[in-house]
Amino acid sequence: MTMVYFASFILAVLGIVISMLCDNIFMLVPLSIGLAIVPTWFIKIREISVQKALTEHLETAISGITTSYMRNDNFIQAVEENLKYIDFSIQPYFIIFVNENKLLNSNIDYGLRKLKSEINNNIFDEWCDAVIQCQSDKGLKVTLFPILNKFSELKNIQAELDTTMMLPLQEFFMLAGLVIAGIPLMYFLNKAWFTALIGTTIGKIIIAFTVLSIFIGAGKAVSLCKPLEYRR
Repeated sequence: MTMVYFASFILAVLGIVISMLCDNIFMLVPLSIGLAIVPTWFIKIREISVQKALTEHLETAISGITTSYMRNDNFIQAVEENLKYIDFSIQPYFIIFVNENKLLNSNIDYGLRKLKSEINNNIFDEWCDAVIQCQSDKGLKVTLFPILNKFSELKNIQAELDTTMMLPLQEFFMLAGLVIAGIPLMYFLNKAWFTALIGTTIGKIIIAFTVLSIFIGAGKAVSLCKPLEYRR
């Protein structure tokens, strides 16, 4: 977050500098505030790829653990057998779970609840709850594989929606690029219009409103890009 705040500050200062260089005081506020918000938009877009990666890593991890657990009826052993196949981004949570169960507290239910709280994923939460129930009734192990299938369903739906979700963002930035490019292009098409646009008060206000509308539109487009989550 420190880097995000620093980037926002630098971009806000850049917006002020650009406004002063353009001699457009009306553009100062929308440009500086708009640029300062850009890092948060980047984080929001990155959230989608992070959630998708987490879903894939969890699917691989608990698929192997479930298969081993079905075979040996020993959940701790099942986790140990699959530690080397778990992605490094979530592997530490499972290592801590095994070590704490073997050295500090042998209560698997407690360890699973703690593990569930460490990883934010609804399907994983449901799987942990099912494993907890399996500790008192081994016959409930058959409920684990249907939960795993939800990962595949979620991935398939996400793949279908990716293009649809990103389309408004791509179209908006293409149109925004054309609008921004149109200002310097006007210099070559009609210098009188260009001079009126950047040299008169009305022209400067029009540019300021254009900048404001671009950032408002960008915010709306980014808000449409959301990671798909499974709801219990």
